[in-house]
Amino acid sequence: MKAIILAAGFGRRLQPITNTVPKSMVPVKGIPLLLRSMDKIAALGVDEFVIVTGHMASYIHTNLGDSYKNIPIRFVENKEYEITNNIYSLWMASELIQDDTYLFECDLLYSEKLLESLCSSSADCGIVTSDFNRETMDGSVVAIDQNCNAVDLYLKKEQNEGFDYSDKRKTVNIYRFSADFWCNAMVPALAKEISAGNRNSYYELVLKEIMHSGKWNMKVVNVPEAYWCEIDDMDDLKRAEGSDLL
Repeated sequence: MKAIILAAGFGRRLQPITNTVPKSMVPVKGIPLLLRSMDKIAALGVDEFVIVTGHMASYIHTNLGDSYKNIPIRFVENKEYEITNNIYSLWMASELIQDDTYLFECDLLYSEKLLESLCSSSADCGIVTSDFNRETMDGSVVAIDQNCNAVDLYLKKEQNEGFDYSDKRKTVNIYRFSADFWCNAMVPALAKEISAGNRNSYYELVLKEIMHSGKWNMKVVNVPEAYWCEIDDMDDLKRAEGSDLL
């Protein structure tokens, strides 16, 4: 089992902190986000971390070293992080892995209960979600059927005024992929998008395409909003430091 962590972005909305510290290493009550995440991931029994860096890549490597809790770390540097997006970062790591895989983004704070829920999923693709809260959430949402199958995905820009959220769930940006799904669905789809020049796009569009194919068992694992928070700006950081997640 591998764990990919995407940690290439600048984190401009967290300036001035991210002028001197990469977003993934922003401290929450004194402990960097990335280390808080890796502590929980290590408990899952993964045998390798694959961390995609970009902004201040050397800072992350220097502070982590080549292993964490005796689990090897493989670093992949996206030197074009300023002109690409997360689809490119994930593609850079894609062909290095042929195993069951977890995918995390670096700006998340979450509880062990969230990961316990994800581990219970036997789907080809497990997608952690929460009921959509318009006051605290934005970003991609997944449409589901009555059996919690993920049937469509909508980016923020597709959610126009009057958008119906009744059958949608907010993506937390934590996933679990079987080796079969990773190697035979995600990797080819990522390669196709990159070959087409779509380097400044989102990996969520790849998931959307795979959902539409109807060939894979893709299910949401819905958890309470209290199990996680995303830290994009200073208000998020303040809210995280006052949460029960620490």
